Amino acid sequence: MINLIEASSKIKQARYELAKFAKTQGSTAIGSAFKPFFEKYPEAKSVVWVQYTPHFNDGDTCEFGVREPEIHGDDGEDRYCYGEGLTDKELGIGAEDAFDDIWQFCDEDLLQLCFGDGVQVTVTAETVEVEEYDHD
Repeated sequence: MINLIEASSKIKQARYELAKFAKTQGSTAIGSAFKPFFEKYPEAKSVVWVQYTPHFNDGDTCEFGVREPEIHGDDGEDRYCYGEGLTDKELGIGAEDAFDDIWQFCDEDLLQLCFGDGVQVTVTAETVEVEEYDHD
């Protein structure tokens, strides 16, 4: 039977290892997953989203959330905001399905572990960048 001190130590070590893995391997895996999307749909130059815990929620519990991702073109303008629909004219036939095939695995728990809270994440064919995001 495991005692409390051992259990606490093992849990802390497992948390540390999970956080380390998520920050190093998770970001790389997400970037790699989007690479074929950018190759197939060259009009898409980046996928951008913000994730944070709001400071105020009208008396309700403030919970971490990931906002709808946007696909940006050369000019940095939104080409598509997830959830609003994507027409074949905007990026090409099958773009929405291809995006959904990737995004379905990017749940809030994964993204929070990989990138943290209060950040904007930008994924391009070459990089995954994370910068602080002020949502006030």
